Amino acid sequence: MPMPHFTRQPFLLGEIRHTDTLTPFCRACRRRGRYALARLIARLGEDHPIMDWVDELRRTCPRWGAARPAEPCNIQVNELIRQFQGMGPRDLDDLPL
Repeated sequence: MPMPHFTRQPFLLGEIRHTDTLTPFCRACRRRGRYALARLIARLGEDHPIMDWVDELRRTCPRWGAARPAEPCNIQVNELIRQFQGMGPRDLDDLPL
């Protein structure tokens, strides 16, 4: 019988606290953006995984799929880094069975 595979649930837009605005930027090409959290939640839903949104941004980066793989898109969102830094997996009780 296979063992159950436990993975951490993705962080969701609705879990973001202590900020009203997200400011992603690409360290490689210096591209920047500013997104109102309330508008993102209204458009995508509070249960939308944060990394799915970040991946959507990456796909619009000029470096996405660039001929120079050594210089890929390097997008980051400091508000998310500060909030989720050091957070471990959620309690096992919160994981779906």
